[in-house]
This record gives sequence, C-alpha cells and structure tokens, in this order.
Amino acid sequence: MKQWSLMGALLLLSVGAWAQGPGRLTLGVGNSREIRLGSNPEMGHQWTYALSDSSIVKITSKYQANKPPRPGAGGEQIYTVKGLRKGTTLWILTYVPPDPTQKPARTVHYLITVH
Repeated sequence: MKQWSLMGALLLLSVGAWAQGPGRLTLGVGNSREIRLGSNPEMGHQWTYALSDSSIVKITSKYQANKPPRPGAGGEQIYTVKGLRKGTTLWILTYVPPDPTQKPARTVHYLITVH
C-alpha cells in the first residue's frame, strides 16, 4: 500500500509527462539493462525513483562524473535494472532540486516488462 501511495503522489507531480507516454523496457528473468541519465549532484540535484512492484526488478545505481572531472560539470547516474521474476512494473524517476519547495526538474517513466 505504501508503494502505491508514493506512486500516486509522483503521478500527480508528473501528470504532464504522461502525455508522451512512458518509455518501454523489456528484459528476461536474470538479464540486466543499463539506463543512463544526466546528473549533477554537485549542484544539489539528485535522482529519486519509485517502483509499482519492486519484486519484479532489482535496481542498482552509481554515479559517474564526466571526464576529466571538473567542479560543477556533472556526469551520469547509471541505473542497472535486473529482471527478478515475470511481470510488469512502472518505474518513475524524478530529478529533484536541492530546494524541496521547487518542482522536479525532470520526470522519466518506464514501463518495465520481464518475460
């Protein structure tokens, strides 16, 4: 229930992004895919995410700075999505600024299907 409450809140924040529809990601059980998103944590922004069903995929994340690294230059947030069991889940990623009163800078949706 807690997951869906969070999903509902994120959906309300990102209604405009639904006009384009979510991206689709398909993978097999035991297989992995990488998703790379531009990121700049040095400026206080960070990616957060929610899954409608976390039993279908495992998501890990790491940050990779641009090379050569320069202060404030940013880099990429690299997510690895691994299929755990068959099913479909909605993954919503939100790029949030350091000020919680500001709206998210970007929202990305993926409909993930594991077969």
